[in-house]
Amino acid sequence: MQTTSRTTRINLLIAIAATLCMIAAKLLSYLQFVYLPGAIAMIAEAFLLLAVYAIAVAWPQGRIGFLLRPQFATLLGAIAGVLQIIHLLVERFISFPGPWDGLVTLAFMLATFFLWGFAGYRAHKLGLSFIPACLAALWSAMVTMTIAVLAGTLIEFFIAPIPLESIRAWAEFQRSGWNDLYAFSIANTIDEASTHLFIGPIVACIFGAIGFSLRRLFGKSN
Repeated sequence: MQTTSRTTRINLLIAIAATLCMIAAKLLSYLQFVYLPGAIAMIAEAFLLLAVYAIAVAWPQGRIGFLLRPQFATLLGAIAGVLQIIHLLVERFISFPGPWDGLVTLAFMLATFFLWGFAGYRAHKLGLSFIPACLAALWSAMVTMTIAVLAGTLIEFFIAPIPLESIRAWAEFQRSGWNDLYAFSIANTIDEASTHLFIGPIVACIFGAIGFSLRRLFGKSN
């Protein structure tokens, strides 16, 4: 079983660094943001999660690196990352009527979860035990979220920011107690990045375990 190449890991580190730089650049361009309630904690959370991702990517090769970063999981994670980019673009630039918007979102979400689950399934097929299979799914999600967060930050900060007036009607904005729409738009992007970085690997472990179990139950008949 092949492990993720050094070149791929360097590219992932570049993606993480680019996300950090975009967040830092946006904050430096609007320093008032840091004085708002909860802003410092939000920034620290995002930077900490990106640092954890960077450590996981850069960790020296060895038994742990071999188990955490199998090549097949990287490929599945990259495919899911592309799906997430497509979803971001569809969500930002295409308006679907009625329930179709929710169905499209659900379809992209389930497709991503399936790919993470397949990492666990594939791990069992290759002879890995339960924990390494979950680690493979987790790594797959980390690759996906590295790609998705980079793309999402780029789109929302620089390519196609959400119109500020549309944010005014958001329940999240009204509950926040903030009165600065521009600052809230920055906070929303940073918070979404942190949420995806944190939740993605947890969900992947669950679906990886399901994939591993399905292979264990039905693999002998295949």
